[in-house]
Amino acid sequence: GDLDSVVQAMKDNHPYEEPAYDVYELKTKSSYGIGIFGEIDREVEISKFSLEVKNKLRARYVRLIKSNNRKIRKVALCTGSGGSLLEQVNNKDADLYITGDITYHTALRAKELGLNVLDVEHFDTEKFFVEALYNQLIKYKIPQD
Repeated sequence: GDLDSVVQAMKDNHPYEEPAYDVYELKTKSSYGIGIFGEIDREVEISKFSLEVKNKLRARYVRLIKSNNRKIRKVALCTGSGGSLLEQVNNKDADLYITGDITYHTALRAKELGLNVLDVEHFDTEKFFVEALYNQLIKYKIPQD
């Protein structure tokens, strides 16, 4: 595989006859990336769910691009401006996509795809991150030696 070819290239180009080397597997934690998919515990009417999102986010307003009458169960979320992910979200068969900064043309495309989108102000999709970051980093207590 790739590792074998890298090791061979190192041996071919190293000035020593037999170079010393170690190979370590890098283990990384999984992450959410820029978005997440999930299912709520029961189907909910889209208008009721949209109002609940508005209230939970303490948003001044939300804009619903209602493309079908399905009840909501599978939800996609991208904080900030997630209009560029519309096609990928649609391929995951989400009942509702929550994101921000939806343009007129993106809203039209969502209608064409039959994808319900809840457009929330950009700031309202990210404001809780500031508090979470503060709690994780700024308030972090450094142990005494």
